[in-house]
Formats: sequence, C-alpha cells, structure tokens
Amino acid sequence: MEDVILRVRDLHKRFDSEEVLRGVTFEVRKGDVKVFIGPSGTGKSTLLRCLNRLVEPDSGQVWLGGDEITHSSDIDGVRRRMGMVFQNFCLFDHLTALRNVEIGLLKVLKMPKHQARELALSELARVGMERFADKYPAELSGGQAQRVSIARSLAMNPEVMLFDEPTSALDPELTGEVLDVMKLLASGGMTMLVVSHEMEFVYSVASEVLFMERGVIAERGTPRLIRGGTAPGSDGSSDAAGSFERTRAFLRHINNG
Repeated sequence: MEDVILRVRDLHKRFDSEEVLRGVTFEVRKGDVKVFIGPSGTGKSTLLRCLNRLVEPDSGQVWLGGDEITHSSDIDGVRRRMGMVFQNFCLFDHLTALRNVEIGLLKVLKMPKHQARELALSELARVGMERFADKYPAELSGGQAQRVSIARSLAMNPEVMLFDEPTSALDPELTGEVLDVMKLLASGGMTMLVVSHEMEFVYSVASEVLFMERGVIAERGTPRLIRGGTAPGSDGSSDAAGSFERTRAFLRHINNG
C-alpha cells in the first residue's frame, strides 16, 4: 500500500549455532510507532541492526519505500534513510555536541560548512540541547548525551528512526528527558521503531506493541488491546481483545522485577 514505508519479510539471522531471528515479518506505515518488547536475547536489537545493515541477515527481505535494501551495495545510503539511536550514545568523545551532529552532514552529505552548522544547531534546539552545543560528551549527563545522539540522527533527515533501548544506560531521573523528546517526535509524525520496556511511554505513543519471544513476533496488538481493552468487530460490534497471555506475563514480570 502507498503509505507502507517499511516492509520486512521472513527475516532470519543466526550467530553460530544460535538462531536469533526465525522468520520475522511485519509492515510499518508512515507515522507508525512500533515498539518491540520481550525478554533479553529474543532478537529485538538484532532485528533493528539487520534493518539498517549493521548486521547482515542470513535470509529474508527488507523494503524501504519502494527499494529492496537487503542486498543494496549502498549501505551508507541505507543508514542515511534509517537513523539509529543506540543504548550507549556512541558520540565522538573528542568532538563537541555541535560537531557530533554536523560531522555526518559534512563528511557524508558533503554539505557546505555554514549550512551544516545551521542545520546542526537547529536539530540541537529541537531536542533542547542548543545551550550545550560547545560541550564535550564528558561534560554532559547521560540524558543530554542521548539527546545529542538523537539530534545527530535527525540531522540526516531519515525516513525511519530506530531506537534500541535508548534509556537503558540512563539513571531513572534522566530517562524522562529522553522519552519526552521521543514523544515529541512521535506527535510530529516521525516513523519510529523502538525497543523499550518503559511501558508508560510505550502505552502513550505506540501504534502497535510487538512481543518477541525466541526470535519471532509471538503476539502483537495496540496498547489498548494489550492492556485489556476491546476492539470493534467487522460488524461494528465490540469483540474481546484476545488473551495476550505471554505478553501480559512478561509485563507482570518486569513490573515485579
């Protein structure tokens, strides 16, 4: 369909004897926020890395827009179109926040320096970090560093943003500032794939929650359905949401952990 921006078909990935992804299939429409949850080791991070070719899948296909990117030789082009924010920021320690954001514009996009600086400052302002443009990563809190990382990805004007547990390395008091930026992006229509177990955030922004288990999408549904709501049936009546037993068992586990 015209508004489907990302299509993933039967994606597989094995590391030695361990099959981490065992046939993952889903679609993402423009403006969707798909959130992947599930126990550690179930393939969530590997899935995101396969999408932007940081890890090469063993089989399956990924389309971004109308382009099949699984075997594209232009890996830099794929990564420009699909920005990624990692758990541990991955900023260059020897560069200021401003330089961290503008370096991709200069080196990859070959943008004129004055234009790159203007755009970098604009993206820092977008995430509330313009006052810290001249600070180095060591001078920033974890939440501030993560916001710079988000600005760096946004500056490349990606079609899809990938977030791999972006708050897992942060102290609880710093988590909110990063989630607030992500909520702002979601409300602005940014297409996002997120690995996160910050469930209040998930419930507030997700268009769909996908529970992964043993390398497959075991259950999926809207936050409303997962929390026990109802959905309209084909005749307009209200149907029961379904059990979501494994998803809810996992959520009980993390809530009690």
